[in-house]
Amino acid sequence: MRLACSWNIIIKKNTIGGDGTFNFTGDLGEFSLSTQNNVALREFNNQIPKTYSISETVPEGWDLTNATCDDGSSVDAIKLDLGETVTCTFTNTKRGKITVIKTTERTTSKWFPFITDFAGTFSLGQNGSWISEYLTPGTYTVSEGALHSDHWSFDNLNCVDSAQLATFVQNKKAVMINLAAGSNVVCTYYNDYSRNDEDDGGDGGDNNLILTTGGTGTTGGTTQGGEVQGENTENNPEGTSNEGGNVLGEETQGCQSWPLWIWIVLVLAFSGIFNYVIFNGLQEIKKLKWLWPSIWTIISLGVWYYYDNCRAYKWFPYTYLIIVVLSYIYYLRKIFAKK
Repeated sequence: MRLACSWNIIIKKNTIGGDGTFNFTGDLGEFSLSTQNNVALREFNNQIPKTYSISETVPEGWDLTNATCDDGSSVDAIKLDLGETVTCTFTNTKRGKITVIKTTERTTSKWFPFITDFAGTFSLGQNGSWISEYLTPGTYTVSEGALHSDHWSFDNLNCVDSAQLATFVQNKKAVMINLAAGSNVVCTYYNDYSRNDEDDGGDGGDNNLILTTGGTGTTGGTTQGGEVQGENTENNPEGTSNEGGNVLGEETQGCQSWPLWIWIVLVLAFSGIFNYVIFNGLQEIKKLKWLWPSIWTIISLGVWYYYDNCRAYKWFPYTYLIIVVLSYIYYLRKIFAKK
Protein backbone atom coordinates (compact mmCIF):
# COMPACT_ATOMS: atom_id res chain seq x y z
CA MET A 1 0.00 0.00 0.00
CA ARG A 2 1.29 3.45 -0.91
CA LEU A 3 0.99 5.95 1.97
CA ALA A 4 0.07 9.59 1.37
CA CYS A 5 3.42 10.88 2.65
CA SER A 6 5.58 7.97 1.50
CA TRP A 7 8.53 7.95 -0.87
CA ASN A 8 8.06 5.53 -3.74
CA ILE A 9 9.84 4.23 -6.82
CA ILE A 10 7.94 2.60 -9.68
CA ILE A 11 9.84 0.50 -12.23
CA LYS A 12 7.94 0.18 -15.48
CA LYS A 13 8.88 -2.12 -18.37
CA ASN A 14 7.77 -1.49 -21.96
CA THR A 15 8.62 -3.86 -24.81
CA ILE A 16 8.45 -3.48 -28.58
CA GLY A 17 8.06 -6.59 -30.73
CA GLY A 18 6.86 -9.08 -28.13
CA ASP A 19 6.77 -10.03 -24.47
CA GLY A 20 9.66 -11.23 -22.33
CA THR A 21 11.13 -11.55 -18.84
CA PHE A 22 13.77 -9.07 -17.68
CA ASN A 23 16.01 -9.21 -14.61
CA PHE A 24 17.07 -6.19 -12.56
CA THR A 25 19.69 -5.58 -9.90
CA GLY A 26 20.66 -2.59 -7.78
CA ASP A 27 19.78 -0.77 -4.59
CA LEU A 28 16.21 -2.11 -4.69
CA GLY A 29 17.49 -5.70 -4.69
CA GLU A 30 17.16 -8.35 -7.37
CA PHE A 31 13.80 -8.69 -9.11
CA SER A 32 12.32 -9.51 -12.51
CA LEU A 33 9.50 -8.17 -14.64
CA SER A 34 7.54 -10.27 -17.16
CA THR A 35 5.51 -8.27 -19.65
CA GLN A 36 2.01 -9.02 -20.79
CA ASN A 37 0.80 -7.13 -23.82
CA ASN A 38 4.18 -5.35 -23.82
CA VAL A 39 3.85 -3.82 -20.32
CA ALA A 40 4.87 -4.71 -16.75
CA LEU A 41 5.55 -2.68 -13.60
CA ARG A 42 6.49 -3.02 -9.96
CA GLU A 43 6.12 -0.52 -7.12
CA PHE A 44 8.65 -0.10 -4.32
CA ASN A 45 6.80 1.83 -1.65
CA ASN A 46 7.94 3.51 1.55
CA GLN A 47 11.56 3.84 0.51
CA ILE A 48 14.14 5.96 2.32
CA PRO A 49 14.86 9.27 0.58
CA LYS A 50 18.31 8.88 -1.02
CA THR A 51 19.92 8.15 -4.39
CA TYR A 52 19.21 4.73 -5.92
CA SER A 53 20.85 2.86 -8.76
CA ILE A 54 19.07 0.23 -10.89
CA SER A 55 20.41 -1.77 -13.84
CA GLU A 56 18.85 -4.29 -16.19
CA THR A 57 20.44 -7.49 -17.49
CA VAL A 58 19.46 -7.39 -21.15
CA PRO A 59 18.48 -10.89 -22.37
CA GLU A 60 19.71 -12.34 -25.66
CA GLY A 61 17.72 -11.14 -28.64
CA TRP A 62 16.74 -7.83 -27.03
CA ASP A 63 18.12 -4.29 -26.99
CA LEU A 64 17.62 -1.77 -24.19
CA THR A 65 16.56 1.16 -26.33
CA ASN A 66 15.50 3.63 -23.64
CA ALA A 67 15.72 4.07 -19.86
CA THR A 68 14.41 7.28 -18.28
CA CYS A 69 12.86 8.55 -15.07
CA ASP A 70 10.03 11.08 -14.98
CA ASP A 71 11.86 13.40 -12.56
CA GLY A 72 14.84 13.76 -14.88
CA SER A 73 17.08 11.38 -12.94
CA SER A 74 19.12 8.73 -14.69
CA VAL A 75 18.34 5.11 -13.79
CA ASP A 76 21.77 4.68 -12.19
CA ALA A 77 21.26 7.75 -9.98
CA ILE A 78 17.58 8.03 -9.02
CA LYS A 79 17.29 10.88 -6.51
CA LEU A 80 14.28 10.20 -4.28
CA ASP A 81 13.23 13.38 -2.44
CA LEU A 82 10.81 13.84 0.45
CA GLY A 83 7.24 12.82 -0.48
CA GLU A 84 8.26 12.03 -4.07
CA THR A 85 7.15 9.15 -6.31
CA VAL A 86 9.54 8.51 -9.18
CA THR A 87 8.62 6.34 -12.17
CA CYS A 88 11.50 4.91 -14.19
CA THR A 89 10.66 3.29 -17.53
CA PHE A 90 12.88 0.74 -19.27
CA THR A 91 12.04 0.11 -22.92
CA ASN A 92 13.37 -2.94 -24.77
CA THR A 93 13.12 -3.71 -28.48
CA LYS A 94 13.12 -7.32 -29.63
CA ARG A 95 15.45 -8.31 -32.45
CA GLY A 96 14.42 -10.51 -35.36
CA LYS A 97 15.87 -13.36 -37.39
CA ILE A 98 15.98 -14.34 -41.05
CA THR A 99 15.97 -17.97 -42.18
CA VAL A 100 16.66 -19.05 -45.77
CA ILE A 101 15.51 -22.49 -46.91
CA LYS A 102 16.42 -24.24 -50.17
CA THR A 103 13.90 -26.56 -51.82
CA THR A 104 14.47 -28.44 -55.09
CA GLU A 105 12.07 -30.47 -57.17
CA ARG A 106 14.44 -33.45 -57.33
CA THR A 107 17.38 -34.99 -55.47
CA THR A 108 20.65 -33.22 -56.18
CA SER A 109 24.17 -32.85 -54.84
CA LYS A 110 24.41 -29.28 -56.13
CA TRP A 111 25.13 -26.40 -53.78
CA PHE A 112 23.16 -23.20 -54.42
CA PRO A 113 24.93 -19.90 -53.62
CA PHE A 114 23.31 -17.00 -51.76
CA ILE A 115 24.32 -13.37 -51.26
CA THR A 116 23.24 -11.04 -48.45
CA ASP A 117 24.01 -7.42 -47.63
CA PHE A 118 24.31 -8.20 -43.91
CA ALA A 119 26.02 -11.61 -43.55
CA GLY A 120 28.18 -12.11 -46.62
CA THR A 121 27.69 -15.25 -48.72
CA PHE A 122 26.77 -18.85 -48.00
CA SER A 123 25.65 -21.96 -49.88
CA LEU A 124 22.82 -24.42 -49.29
CA GLY A 125 22.33 -27.99 -50.41
CA GLN A 126 19.04 -29.71 -51.04
CA ASN A 127 16.57 -29.05 -48.18
CA GLY A 128 19.24 -27.04 -46.36
CA SER A 129 18.58 -23.96 -44.26
CA TRP A 130 20.58 -20.97 -43.02
CA ILE A 131 19.65 -18.96 -39.92
CA SER A 132 20.98 -15.51 -39.16
CA GLU A 133 21.86 -14.31 -35.72
CA TYR A 134 19.58 -11.77 -34.07
CA LEU A 135 19.11 -8.67 -36.23
CA THR A 136 18.02 -5.19 -35.26
CA PRO A 137 14.93 -3.85 -37.06
CA GLY A 138 15.87 -2.55 -40.48
CA THR A 139 16.10 -3.37 -44.17
CA TYR A 140 18.00 -6.47 -45.31
CA THR A 141 18.46 -8.06 -48.74
CA VAL A 142 18.86 -11.74 -49.65
CA SER A 143 19.41 -13.05 -53.18
CA GLU A 144 20.22 -16.38 -54.78
CA GLY A 145 23.49 -16.20 -56.70
CA ALA A 146 24.24 -17.25 -60.26
CA LEU A 147 23.77 -21.00 -60.75
CA HIS A 148 25.78 -21.34 -64.01
CA SER A 149 23.95 -24.59 -64.69
CA ASP A 150 22.57 -26.04 -67.90
CA HIS A 151 19.80 -27.78 -65.95
CA TRP A 152 18.92 -25.89 -62.77
CA SER A 153 17.11 -22.56 -62.75
CA PHE A 154 15.37 -20.29 -60.24
CA ASP A 155 11.64 -21.01 -60.00
CA ASN A 156 9.98 -19.20 -57.11
CA LEU A 157 10.49 -17.40 -53.81
CA ASN A 158 8.16 -17.32 -50.82
CA CYS A 159 8.70 -15.28 -47.62
CA VAL A 160 6.67 -15.40 -44.40
CA ASP A 161 6.90 -13.70 -41.01
CA SER A 162 5.38 -15.64 -38.13
CA ALA A 163 4.90 -12.34 -36.27
CA GLN A 164 3.14 -10.87 -39.32
CA LEU A 165 5.08 -7.63 -38.92
CA ALA A 166 7.69 -7.61 -41.68
CA THR A 167 7.14 -6.52 -45.27
CA PHE A 168 8.86 -7.85 -48.37
CA VAL A 169 9.70 -6.46 -51.79
CA GLN A 170 10.80 -9.09 -54.31
CA ASN A 171 12.64 -8.39 -57.53
CA LYS A 172 13.30 -11.67 -59.35
CA LYS A 173 15.76 -13.68 -57.19
CA ALA A 174 16.30 -10.89 -54.67
CA VAL A 175 14.06 -9.96 -51.77
CA MET A 176 14.31 -6.82 -49.65
CA ILE A 177 13.09 -7.59 -46.13
CA ASN A 178 11.83 -4.75 -43.96
CA LEU A 179 12.47 -6.52 -40.67
CA ALA A 180 10.29 -5.25 -37.83
CA ALA A 181 10.93 -5.66 -34.10
CA GLY A 182 10.26 -9.29 -33.18
CA SER A 183 10.00 -10.49 -36.78
CA ASN A 184 10.91 -14.10 -37.52
CA VAL A 185 11.17 -14.27 -41.29
CA VAL A 186 11.52 -17.45 -43.35
CA CYS A 187 12.27 -17.19 -47.08
CA THR A 188 12.06 -20.39 -49.13
CA TYR A 189 13.77 -20.56 -52.51
CA TYR A 190 12.49 -23.08 -55.06
CA ASN A 191 14.55 -24.34 -58.00
CA ASP A 192 13.41 -26.55 -60.85
CA TYR A 193 15.34 -28.90 -63.11
CA SER A 194 15.05 -29.08 -66.86
CA ARG A 195 17.36 -30.42 -69.56
CA ASN A 196 16.49 -27.43 -71.70
CA ASP A 197 16.46 -24.53 -69.23
CA GLU A 198 19.63 -22.72 -68.31
CA ASP A 199 20.39 -20.23 -65.56
CA ASP A 200 23.01 -17.98 -67.10
CA GLY A 201 23.70 -16.09 -63.91
CA GLY A 202 20.94 -13.50 -64.35
CA ASP A 203 18.23 -12.77 -61.85
CA GLY A 204 15.77 -15.21 -63.35
CA GLY A 205 12.01 -15.10 -62.93
CA ASP A 206 9.80 -12.32 -64.19
CA ASN A 207 10.39 -8.61 -63.88
CA ASN A 208 7.50 -7.57 -61.68
CA LEU A 209 7.92 -6.33 -58.12
CA ILE A 210 6.00 -8.20 -55.45
CA LEU A 211 5.00 -6.43 -52.25
CA THR A 212 3.75 -8.50 -49.34
CA THR A 213 2.98 -7.51 -45.77
CA GLY A 214 3.46 -10.05 -43.01
CA GLY A 215 2.26 -13.60 -43.42
CA THR A 216 3.02 -15.40 -46.66
CA GLY A 217 4.48 -13.59 -49.65
CA THR A 218 2.90 -14.75 -52.89
CA THR A 219 3.06 -13.43 -56.40
CA GLY A 220 0.66 -10.58 -56.94
CA GLY A 221 -1.00 -10.59 -53.54
CA THR A 222 -0.88 -10.19 -49.77
CA THR A 223 -1.80 -12.94 -47.35
CA GLN A 224 -1.51 -13.66 -43.64
CA GLY A 225 -0.36 -16.65 -41.61
CA GLY A 226 2.43 -19.20 -41.85
CA GLU A 227 4.90 -20.58 -39.33
CA VAL A 228 8.67 -20.53 -39.05
CA GLN A 229 10.44 -23.65 -40.28
CA GLY A 230 13.94 -25.07 -39.93
CA GLU A 231 15.97 -24.64 -36.74
CA ASN A 232 18.43 -27.58 -37.04
CA THR A 233 21.83 -26.31 -38.10
CA GLU A 234 25.20 -27.76 -39.06
CA ASN A 235 28.45 -26.28 -40.28
CA ASN A 236 28.63 -24.79 -43.74
CA PRO A 237 30.27 -26.82 -46.53
CA GLU A 238 33.94 -26.65 -47.40
CA GLY A 239 34.78 -23.71 -49.60
CA THR A 240 31.85 -21.49 -48.62
CA SER A 241 31.67 -18.53 -46.29
CA ASN A 242 28.84 -17.20 -44.18
CA GLU A 243 30.75 -14.29 -42.72
CA GLY A 244 30.16 -10.64 -43.40
CA GLY A 245 28.74 -7.52 -41.79
CA ASN A 246 27.87 -7.98 -38.13
CA VAL A 247 26.16 -11.36 -38.39
CA LEU A 248 27.27 -14.94 -38.62
CA GLY A 249 24.81 -17.44 -39.99
CA GLU A 250 24.53 -21.17 -39.72
CA GLU A 251 23.28 -23.62 -42.26
CA THR A 252 22.16 -27.18 -42.64
CA GLN A 253 23.33 -29.39 -45.45
CA GLY A 254 21.26 -31.85 -47.38
CA CYS A 255 24.26 -34.06 -48.16
CA GLN A 256 27.85 -34.47 -47.09
CA SER A 257 31.16 -35.70 -48.44
CA TRP A 258 34.76 -36.11 -47.34
CA PRO A 259 37.37 -33.58 -48.53
CA LEU A 260 39.10 -34.15 -51.87
CA TRP A 261 42.46 -35.13 -50.36
CA ILE A 262 40.91 -38.14 -48.59
CA TRP A 263 39.56 -39.50 -51.87
CA ILE A 264 42.94 -39.03 -53.55
CA VAL A 265 44.64 -40.94 -50.72
CA LEU A 266 42.07 -43.73 -51.03
CA VAL A 267 42.72 -44.03 -54.77
CA LEU A 268 46.47 -44.25 -54.22
CA ALA A 269 46.04 -46.75 -51.38
CA PHE A 270 43.68 -48.88 -53.47
CA SER A 271 46.06 -48.86 -56.43
CA GLY A 272 49.02 -49.92 -54.27
CA ILE A 273 47.21 -52.68 -52.35
CA PHE A 274 45.40 -53.95 -55.44
CA ASN A 275 48.60 -54.31 -57.45
CA TYR A 276 50.49 -55.77 -54.48
CA VAL A 277 47.88 -58.54 -54.07
CA ILE A 278 47.98 -59.40 -57.78
CA PHE A 279 51.78 -59.27 -57.96
CA ASN A 280 52.15 -61.37 -54.82
CA GLY A 281 49.75 -63.96 -56.26
CA LEU A 282 51.81 -64.22 -59.43
CA GLN A 283 54.95 -64.82 -57.41
CA GLU A 284 53.37 -67.49 -55.19
CA ILE A 285 50.96 -69.45 -57.37
CA LYS A 286 51.84 -68.14 -60.82
CA LYS A 287 48.21 -67.16 -61.34
CA LEU A 288 46.16 -64.00 -61.09
CA LYS A 289 44.18 -63.65 -57.88
CA TRP A 290 40.54 -62.59 -58.32
CA LEU A 291 38.80 -63.03 -54.96
CA TRP A 292 40.63 -60.60 -52.70
CA PRO A 293 41.09 -57.90 -55.35
CA SER A 294 37.35 -58.12 -56.03
CA ILE A 295 36.50 -57.87 -52.32
CA TRP A 296 38.86 -54.92 -51.89
CA THR A 297 37.29 -53.18 -54.89
CA ILE A 298 33.73 -53.72 -53.61
CA ILE A 299 34.62 -52.41 -50.14
CA SER A 300 36.30 -49.31 -51.57
CA LEU A 301 33.34 -48.53 -53.83
CA GLY A 302 31.00 -49.09 -50.88
CA VAL A 303 32.92 -46.48 -48.88
CA TRP A 304 32.55 -44.01 -51.75
CA TYR A 305 28.84 -44.74 -52.17
CA TYR A 306 28.15 -44.21 -48.45
CA TYR A 307 30.40 -41.27 -47.60
CA ASP A 308 30.07 -39.27 -50.83
CA ASN A 309 26.29 -39.01 -50.78
CA CYS A 310 26.61 -35.61 -52.47
CA ARG A 311 28.16 -37.47 -55.42
CA ALA A 312 30.69 -34.65 -55.59
CA TYR A 313 33.47 -37.03 -56.70
CA LYS A 314 31.87 -39.10 -59.43
CA TRP A 315 35.32 -39.67 -60.94
CA PHE A 316 36.20 -41.93 -58.01
CA PRO A 317 34.52 -45.19 -59.17
CA TYR A 318 35.63 -44.60 -62.79
CA THR A 319 39.22 -44.21 -61.57
CA TYR A 320 38.90 -47.53 -59.76
CA LEU A 321 37.58 -49.18 -62.90
CA ILE A 322 40.49 -47.84 -64.94
CA ILE A 323 43.01 -49.06 -62.34
CA VAL A 324 41.44 -52.54 -62.26
CA VAL A 325 41.27 -52.92 -66.04
CA LEU A 326 44.79 -51.60 -66.70
CA SER A 327 46.28 -53.69 -63.88
CA TYR A 328 44.77 -56.95 -65.15
CA ILE A 329 45.76 -56.17 -68.74
CA TYR A 330 49.33 -55.52 -67.61
CA TYR A 331 49.67 -58.73 -65.59
CA LEU A 332 47.86 -60.88 -68.18
CA ARG A 333 50.29 -59.66 -70.80
CA LYS A 334 53.18 -60.64 -68.52
CA ILE A 335 51.72 -64.11 -68.06
CA PHE A 336 51.23 -64.66 -71.80
CA ALA A 337 54.70 -63.29 -72.52
CA LYS A 338 56.28 -65.96 -70.27
CA LYS A 339 54.36 -68.70 -72.05
